[in-house]
Amino acid sequence: MNRLFYRLLAIAALLMVAGCNCKEEVETPTPAIKFVCTAHHFDGEYYGDHFTPGVGNYFIHISTKGFQESGFAMPNGTFFRIDLYGALYEGDNTDSVPVPKGVYKLDKNNTFADGTFSMANSKFLKSDYEGYFTTTKSFDYGELQITDEGARLVVRFDDKEYTAIYEGETMVKDMRSSLGKEDPDSAISTLTSDYTVQLDDHELMYVWYGDYYYTGLHNWMVVIWPKSRVGDHVQFDLMSQRSASDYYYGNYTAGDTNRKNSFLKGYISGDNSSGYYMEGSWYYTDDGALAPFVDGALVITHENDNTTTVTFTLLDDRGNTISGTWSGMAQEY
Repeated sequence: MNRLFYRLLAIAALLMVAGCNCKEEVETPTPAIKFVCTAHHFDGEYYGDHFTPGVGNYFIHISTKGFQESGFAMPNGTFFRIDLYGALYEGDNTDSVPVPKGVYKLDKNNTFADGTFSMANSKFLKSDYEGYFTTTKSFDYGELQITDEGARLVVRFDDKEYTAIYEGETMVKDMRSSLGKEDPDSAISTLTSDYTVQLDDHELMYVWYGDYYYTGLHNWMVVIWPKSRVGDHVQFDLMSQRSASDYYYGNYTAGDTNRKNSFLKGYISGDNSSGYYMEGSWYYTDDGALAPFVDGALVITHENDNTTTVTFTLLDDRGNTISGTWSGMAQEY
């Protein structure tokens, strides 16, 4: 029932961009190889200032192949991911919003400031014959220009320069109304009110999965279980820049496989033939109570005495607040 024993492939629920045919141009005596791409699709998501107060977050993809309905990348595709920060869209919630016109520069310091796109979350990606990302590259230089006519992206890495040109509307899906909210008719949680998790006689175990989702981020599973295996359990599926040598400490909010310092929301995977499994981040008990974590804040700190402290105030998919604190010696699973 827990991913520590049943790890299924997760699908990143992203809106992606399709279509750019890259042609190589080698200029002499300049050593850099240049590629020019004609992009046919421009899509993405707008999160308002949910993750960056006061600044609008526009998560964009430009690609040669786009994505399948399932969420997997189309096979053998080339993708440019742009985690862009610009002016807030002040209108009411709607189906889509325009990306603000202007010039955006690659931000190597990841300040998430207006007029930039972050180095941490912006990537060059390639998918293999099954649609998995097997190539991930960070940019050394980047500039994106949004105009009335479309978009022009120039990025450099590994002594290569890519220019992607898109003509058309630069619109992204408006996600503001769905942040922290779930459809009550499809809610999974069995809780009927707020709850404080009892973690008095528990142990923390963690597993590092590396770049499990091929997004350039490290995936950690952190679980806090009762020593008797009877009572309250919690598990956190984390995306971090911290590798195996740096551990999983930090402040986390709800996000996805492309967002650093985020926990993945809880969901059920599987089918009648293979069985059903809890994926992502959850509260559950040995006698069948459960609640997926869909929003809120999680803090994991390393104390001076080498103990770990975990504090969380989270929401389930019925809007209940689930909170708790644990402190002790962590164990690698």
